[in-house]
Amino acid sequence: MLAEHDTHLDQARQYAENAVHVVEAQLEALSVEAVNPMQAGLMTQLGSFWDTLGWVLFKQGDSKGSEEYLSGAWWLSENSINEDHLGQIYEKKGRRADAIHAYELALASGSSDSSPEAKGRLAGMIGGEKKVGDAVDGVRAELSARRTVDFKNPQDLEATAEFWLVLAPGPKVEGVKFISGDQGLRSFADQLRDAKFSVPFPTASTVKFLIRGVLTCSKVVHKCDFVRFPAGEAFRSSLSSGEGLQQVIQQP
Repeated sequence: MLAEHDTHLDQARQYAENAVHVVEAQLEALSVEAVNPMQAGLMTQLGSFWDTLGWVLFKQGDSKGSEEYLSGAWWLSENSINEDHLGQIYEKKGRRADAIHAYELALASGSSDSSPEAKGRLAGMIGGEKKVGDAVDGVRAELSARRTVDFKNPQDLEATAEFWLVLAPGPKVEGVKFISGDQGLRSFADQLRDAKFSVPFPTASTVKFLIRGVLTCSKVVHKCDFVRFPAGEAFRSSLSSGEGLQQVIQQP
């Protein structure tokens, strides 16, 4: 709230940095062997706090730091606010094409009603509201593709399973855990460990990401796709399935 009104920015930055440090400290020992809903929930908080910190840094004139934190928040959460903030940074830096693209992605990630400011900014840059719908539709496939990693399917399997992954800066996959689904896909853990994810970790952070996704193999197209969930969706899935709840309850 302080940053939105350009007041007490030093204080707002201190609040945001403290919040980020608290969450990152709780994620230091992150491991797929002890995943629970609390950890999944921390990822949603991390995305939110990174967005706040990035926005404060932008207001203070640190465009490099702000872009790093907002890019990380967007990768984690795919919240329209994150990408709307990135769009405003790009506009400020004169990166018109990047700003337009950011606003398109912001609107594609949710309804236009949830991002009225982004819709107005996009309309102003592309020649009116009548063009917004087509522009947003044009990036929906990209939004899905950016969550997806493809694998070969030499055995022509027809199966689906969910996995947890821990991503460390590098980026590199540090851990893989089978959650549920077709048992025949457990063997894909090795391929997932070798997968290449384009993750915009902020340079000042050593935090690890916990991500959840679904691996779908099709013998029709002879490939498998791993599609990661945004942090909020991963958290809700872990809650609804009851994973690790007993472990959380037993913690002192």
